[in-house]
Amino acid sequence: MAQRQAPGGAAGTGRPAPTFSIRDTLLVTAINAVKEYWKPSLHHLSDIAALTDSYTDADWLAAFDRAREIGCQRMLVTALLFTQRLLDMPLPTVGPVGLFRHRGIGKAVDELTEHLFLHPDEQTAEAPMKLKHHPALQAYYLTLTDSPWRRSRDWLKWVGSPNTADEAFIRLPKRLWFLYFLIRPLRLLLKRL
Repeated sequence: MAQRQAPGGAAGTGRPAPTFSIRDTLLVTAINAVKEYWKPSLHHLSDIAALTDSYTDADWLAAFDRAREIGCQRMLVTALLFTQRLLDMPLPTVGPVGLFRHRGIGKAVDELTEHLFLHPDEQTAEAPMKLKHHPALQAYYLTLTDSPWRRSRDWLKWVGSPNTADEAFIRLPKRLWFLYFLIRPLRLLLKRL
């Protein structure tokens, strides 16, 4: 966080007030733009476009370095692609350009775009479903996670954690409940096939 002098200072005291740097403001805005894909907001995108309007290659490199440092590079790229799609903002030509062509991130941008144009009542109706360990939500967040180790860990946790769908697939007595840990990967594999 940077110390910046706000007009009149903190609460009119004339002292510097802590605020985010422009770079960190961009990252926070990008995270907020993509963290809840079932109810995206256009104002985040206009903020991203305004914040990056005069960005140079050096500014972009610094922003991507900071994003990598705090683990939100994929979220930044997703937000930039989303902003570019809706507001025709030019994309940076430096940084992790391979991520701009990542198939999973492209699908995440498609989800955001689809949900942006839903009626608010439809967004509200979808929100509770998305909050309950929904496979689409799990896949969305795995795509936006930078760390391959964390993506693998979260994927294994999701694949290995039995839920009510596994219990509906086959009924077992309580004393054999531990077998659901073996049944779940099998059920998911059969579902894929």
